[in-house]
Amino acid sequence: MRGLATLDWNLGPWTANWTTRYIGRITVVPSLCNFVLARFGSTERADAADAALRARGIIVRKMGAYGLPDSLRITIGTEPEMRAVAAALAEFVGRA
Repeated sequence: MRGLATLDWNLGPWTANWTTRYIGRITVVPSLCNFVLARFGSTERADAADAALRARGIIVRKMGAYGLPDSLRITIGTEPEMRAVAAALAEFVGRA
């Protein structure tokens, strides 16, 4: 189990503004949680992003059941894990 100090370090660089720093073109709802809510603008685009992430072995949560069909919940992981998410989403945004 990760200690709180590790969790605090992980949250710092990867919360609300991480997509604008690393990707852009994806809206992230401000948060102080251990996840970010990424909004893609349409259900189709969120589904396509989910498929692109899954193709790389990255599992996120679709938020349609919560009334947010254009969104994905992305849990904050380790720095290498988050860099992999950022790279996958940057590739997705570049071709979408």
